[in-house]
Amino acid sequence: MQNTSKVQQGQSFIDKTLELTGSVESLLEMAILNNVSITDDVSIGKEILGTQILKNSIVEGLTNELIATKITSDINQVIPEDLGIGKMAIESTFIVR
Repeated sequence: MQNTSKVQQGQSFIDKTLELTGSVESLLEMAILNNVSITDDVSIGKEILGTQILKNSIVEGLTNELIATKITSDINQVIPEDLGIGKMAIESTFIVR
């Protein structure tokens, strides 16, 4: 029996690969099987076919967990403004003691 899983919101193809096989080692094989690129955005509800399970303990551990690592444009609102060394001003953003 082949393992399958539907894509949930925020999941990438890599997330589904880990969920179905327990390892990213099968990423290329799964991409070929599902006729997608490993970097493609997968639509919510799409059924992903898994290859053989490589690490059963990981698959079992993720049975009740949702891996969702897809980065969206919304994440940019959470990332603070870059205040790197080139933007620092002494005694303003860079305090010398």
